[in-house]
Amino acid sequence: MNLFDAHYAVFSHEVPEIYLQDYARLGGNVASNKADIQDATVFICNDQFDIDFIAIWYNDTYRVVTKRYIYDCMRLGHRPREKEYSWGVAADLAIVPTWSLLPWNGSIFDKRKATVVLEERSRKRLRAMEAESGPQLGLLTPAPSLVPHAKSKTKRNGK
Repeated sequence: MNLFDAHYAVFSHEVPEIYLQDYARLGGNVASNKADIQDATVFICNDQFDIDFIAIWYNDTYRVVTKRYIYDCMRLGHRPREKEYSWGVAADLAIVPTWSLLPWNGSIFDKRKATVVLEERSRKRLRAMEAESGPQLGLLTPAPSLVPHAKSKTKRNGK
């Protein structure tokens, strides 16, 4: 099964190893260095009592979910909404369900994939524009003279 499409996940040290293995079986990558962590889409805590992990990684999104999310992905054969598994930090520093803090705007995985697709389309469009464009005319191109008898300032081969 490829439910996680090579998305990186950061796991709390409290999450048992079997969940990391299950995440990899479902097509995900476990973050193991700083670059992977920067590319991580989801952050897996043990449960709502994994306070330090939640406090570090919560960023006003639904990206911090409990290990139960991985279990249910395996059991169901698809990704359920993260909304039911996500925990965040309230203004009073209490750990609460993220849905009590934020509206649900869709899966974090879909947003990440959409961003990658849009970035790739933008790069392709830019490459196409660069390939088909001729000489660049812009603000640095001198305007033609409005005076019909004005001489050109360009000298060619001494003429």
